[in-house]
Amino acid sequence: PPGTATPEAWGWRHGRNYVELIIVDKAERLRPAALELLRDRYDRDGIAPILIGMPGLEKQFSHYPQFYSRVGFA
Repeated sequence: PPGTATPEAWGWRHGRNYVELIIVDKAERLRPAALELLRDRYDRDGIAPILIGMPGLEKQFSHYPQFYSRVGFA
């Protein structure tokens, strides 16, 4: 889970380094309930979402502050 300093929290398990991801294409089509589920998975399990979408996606997500505060845009 985020915020912990254990080796497992940084992706080290059984001598291997990995990160669990959920990759979503066309993220601009996600409904608010789906965004909440992604946020919950990140908060509970540390599974990071990668959202791929059209330009302007960040403006759409800005309406959901609990989710938006955890998102980086590139």
